[in-house]
Order: sequence, then C-alpha cells, then structure tokens
Amino acid sequence: MISSHSTWAAALLFALGCASTAAQSRDPAEAIRVKSKPVAVDPDAWRNEVPKAGASRDVAYPIAAEQTLPNGVKLYFVQRPSPTVELQVVVKAGASALPLGKSGLSALGARMLTEGTAHKSALELSIAAESLGSELEQDAQRDAISVSLEVLSQDVPAALQLLAEVIQQPAFRDADLERVKAEWKDQLVAERQEPTRLASLAALRTVLGPILGAPVSGCDKDISSVHRADLIAWHRAQVTPANTAITIVGNVDPSRLAAQAGSLWGKWSAPQAKPQAPLTPPPAPQGVRIILVDRPGAVQSALFATQLFPKRSEPGFEAREVMSSLFGGLFTSRLNMNLREEHAYTYGARSTLIATRQFGLFALSTSVERDVTADAIEQMLLEVNALHDPSKGKPISIAEIQRAKADLFQALGASLEHSSAVARNVATQFIFGLPLDYFARYKSTLDALTPEQISQEAARVDPAALTLVVAGDRAVIEEKIKAKHFQVEPAAAELLQ
Repeated sequence: MISSHSTWAAALLFALGCASTAAQSRDPAEAIRVKSKPVAVDPDAWRNEVPKAGASRDVAYPIAAEQTLPNGVKLYFVQRPSPTVELQVVVKAGASALPLGKSGLSALGARMLTEGTAHKSALELSIAAESLGSELEQDAQRDAISVSLEVLSQDVPAALQLLAEVIQQPAFRDADLERVKAEWKDQLVAERQEPTRLASLAALRTVLGPILGAPVSGCDKDISSVHRADLIAWHRAQVTPANTAITIVGNVDPSRLAAQAGSLWGKWSAPQAKPQAPLTPPPAPQGVRIILVDRPGAVQSALFATQLFPKRSEPGFEAREVMSSLFGGLFTSRLNMNLREEHAYTYGARSTLIATRQFGLFALSTSVERDVTADAIEQMLLEVNALHDPSKGKPISIAEIQRAKADLFQALGASLEHSSAVARNVATQFIFGLPLDYFARYKSTLDALTPEQISQEAARVDPAALTLVVAGDRAVIEEKIKAKHFQVEPAAAELLQ
C-alpha cells in the first residue's frame, strides 16, 4: 500500500519534472531573459498596511456576593480559581472628609494602622504578616482608605483575624508616629522637587480650594502638627462599622468565611460617622488662567491644566470616560497625536477624568522642551476648543468612539489578571454605591452610549474655565507665553505646600 506521504512526494517530483520539461522547451534566449530579469521586492511592504484588529471577545466579569453584618460591616465574596486570595478592607474615610489644617491625616492614619496594634508592636505586626507569606499594604484616596493582605487559601482565616486587629485596635504609639512622620515629611520634600507634582499641586488647590484641593498625602506643616490624639479622634469618628467593607477574592468558601467574619467583625461597635457637609469649590475662572511655577534652569516645562467636572454620582459618567479616552487616554488620542506625533513637543500627553463623591475634574498633563512651552500651550488649547465645539472642524468620529470603548472594556478584562484589581473594583462599587453587577454590565453600558451623549459630555470641556499651571524656567518661557496673548501670574507659595 502506498502511503499518503509517498503519494505527496511522487506528485511533487512529477510537478518538478513537468516544470523542468517546460523550461527545456523554451527558446534559450527567452530563458536567459527570464533569468536575468530582476524581481522587485519591497522588504518594507508590510509596513504600508495597518494590521487588522482581532475578533472582540466577551468578558464574563464576576459578580460579588454581598452580606451585611448586624453592625453594618459589608462582606463581599468573589469566587475565582486562584492560588492566592486577596483580602481587602475598605473604609470610607478619605482625604475629602478632613477639615482645614488636617491634610494628610487620613493617609497618615492608614499608614499608622499597619504600624502596631494594642497587642502587637510594629515589629511583631510585621512578623505576623510575614508568617503568612504576605505584607500589610495600605492606601489612601480622596474617598477612602484601605488595608490589604494577599495569602494562600489555607491562611485566609488567620489573615482575616489579623486584619480585624489592625482595623479595630490600632495602637498609634508616639514613638512609631514620630518615626513615620519623619519619613513622611522627607517624602513630601522629595516629591516637591518634581515639576509635574508641583504643577498638579498648584492646579488642584487653585481649582478646588484649600480643603478639597489639599493633597491626599498632606503638607509638611499639617503633618508636623499631627499628634496621637488626632489619630485616635480620626479613627473614632471615621473608621466605623457602617463605613467599612471587607472583600475576599479567590478560591474560598463564602459560607464558612462569613461565619468567621461575623465572629471577628460583628461585635465591633462605634458611633456612626456624622455626615459631612458638602463643600463647594471656588467659582471657575472666566478665561484661561495660566499660573507659572518658576523652576530656574529647568530644561523642560511641566503642564497641568484642569477644570471642574461632574462628580461620580452625576449621570453621564461612562460617556465622560469615553470622551476623556478618545481625547487623551490612548496613544492615538487627539492630544497625544497633536503634541507628540504632529509637533514632536513631547514624549506623551494625556487627559484624565477624576470623579469623587464630592467633585469631579477633567485634567490634561504633559511635559515639553522649554523652548516650545508657549507653542505646546497653544496647541493644547486648540485641541480643547475643537473638542468643545464640533463646528471648529473636528467633530467626534465613530472610529474614535469605537477605539475608546474598546480600550475601556479591554482594560476591565485585563484587570481579571490580578485578584487585587478585582478587589479594587468591588471597593469602587462600595464607595460609590454602584450595583453589584455594574462591571458585569459595563460593556453593554458602553455599547449603549450614542455619539450624541458623548458629544454632550465633550461640550462640558470649557476652554474658558481651564486653569493651566506651568512649572518651568520663568526667564525662558514667560515672555513667549505672553507673546501668545495669554495672561500669566506667578504661583503663590501656599499653592506649592
């Protein structure tokens, strides 16, 4: 029996033989001409065709199971196959809840939660976490603080117990506080050497005012004034059961852990935090306001422009996400293509949508070579004008919208790679009171957005309401900016604290 391989080989030899016979029957001169004719091959031809996108795939985002303990503590369980389990405790006690003169207190308080408990010194607490193969991590934002551990499945009960001790029974020892404050203040000094940080500090304080605009990490003066009594009062008022949620993401048994969580967290009692009176940011400027932070000798200028925008709870948030993404969230976004690709002013420019419980911001940022600072500002504002007013010749296109939607959804899918990212998304739902299936329905929410809805949100971007802070060498850039018919004012010292 002849194998298929033999058949294929015979066919190949036959084909080659026919080709040889045909070549021998040609006129010799013709054969020479054929052989001597050069073959034009462009090795870069593939560069002329844009690669086609792959097929879009659906993402089955997990929905957390929710339980509420009698004292108000929320429990969220997300079951997923994973070798480790993420435990995250979130408390709605963020920087926006702090009074004037207490900036940084919530962030410092979150750090001090991990620096010792009533039963463990800072060293003993660190050893306890390391015995679980983990490390206590803490974070502070405008609306919340968090403390988390990542452990193996069999260590989840011990981790849950350790977190209960950290949150409910912090020590706030004076010696630990002074050590942490010294380190904290050094970091504040170091970050204020960064032009981009200085520009954002000045812009947020200008637009939001001294309380809402204070940095989450605080300033040297306010951190220096924090004492143990301040931390105790903050913990008593803000770190309460009604403000707290525990998220457990991984391969766990929710029913068994719910019983343990009830015994560890259900007896915790504290007065309910008093609702904070809403704060109102200062009125928006009437015309572009340019504030200059002098950085003598700086070879680059950091630009940070921002304006007030709706807070997180106001309708249209997802449309604003799409709008921000197409304007400055992608490499192919308008702002980046103008400042980087067309004019080569920068390595990158982006826009950011900030939305908290009390305020929202739309911000633009980049760093440019100092000699083109004025030109970069001019181009940035031209793009803002075109986004605000479609009649300027650049209405939002369907292709832009599709790219932005795809990027937002794919970023959500990528978050499934890490249990910590899933836990953060659950925390977002808790902080802002979103439905449990919010992220599971995110793609359909994006798909339902119309170009008209996105254009309505783009119209909120008001060139006349922008505050633009430039951190750069005043001697080189100020007159060039004024030559573009912009008013420039120096940054007040209090804006940079």
